[in-house]
Amino acid sequence: DLLENVVTYLTVDLAASRPTEIGGRNADLSHVWPNPFRDATRISFSVRGHESVRLTIHDVRGRVVTTLVARSMEPGFHEVFWDGRDSGGKETGAGIYFCSLKGGGTAHARKIVKLQ
Repeated sequence: DLLENVVTYLTVDLAASRPTEIGGRNADLSHVWPNPFRDATRISFSVRGHESVRLTIHDVRGRVVTTLVARSMEPGFHEVFWDGRDSGGKETGAGIYFCSLKGGGTAHARKIVKLQ
């Protein structure tokens, strides 16, 4: 499975991904890798225009664990890392989390699994 995930990750053409447009503006949550993860995971997303973007991590109850991005972003592809910590810097427990991207009239979410 790990080798298959690596091959898939290395062969994805990020420029070919087509975000869903809503009202002519958009943002797209492209990839979360590795997933599941132990120490850190990379979250890739794209923004078509100058957009105010909010990227947050939520627990299964919907509570915000941490906010990774909350600012205006330039168009293009962006990556951020989540080290599995909450907004106070405390290590979160193993479990299921959700990455939520809001911006440009769109909202996307991806499930993230954190291992011990």
